[in-house]
Amino acid sequence: MESTQAVNTVRGRSRLRKRPQLQIQSNQTQADPKKRLLSDLFLGIFFLILLGLLMFYTAPADIANLLVFNSYLLFLILFFLTGFFLLKFILIKTKLAFCITLNLTLLIFFKLQNLTFNYYLFIILGLTSLICLVLHQVEKRLL
Repeated sequence: MESTQAVNTVRGRSRLRKRPQLQIQSNQTQADPKKRLLSDLFLGIFFLILLGLLMFYTAPADIANLLVFNSYLLFLILFFLTGFFLLKFILIKTKLAFCITLNLTLLIFFKLQNLTFNYYLFIILGLTSLICLVLHQVEKRLL
């Protein structure tokens, strides 16, 4: 008869026992996901209040010329920040929230500029898709 040691070497290792996993510790401190979500919600509500104050207490002609002539830039910035933080809170995905908010902001910008091009929605979707594709490629290379 063969010895038990010889039989164990023929059979191989047991896969039933789990090996201890190597844990890589990073120096970066990870914030609690719930705290990040709450901060996104508070920022979204803050920018929503600012957007509401801007819309109700200023005339549209004054908003159009606040920072750049006939651009509605302050309104668009507040709209973008409000949409981004609220969608980031709802969807929990930063890139998706960015793409959707950028798409909506460009749509409103073109509407405010009285763009009469029939297919401007395709321009917005194409531009947003291109920006999201570039962001995805940059993220892939950095990670």
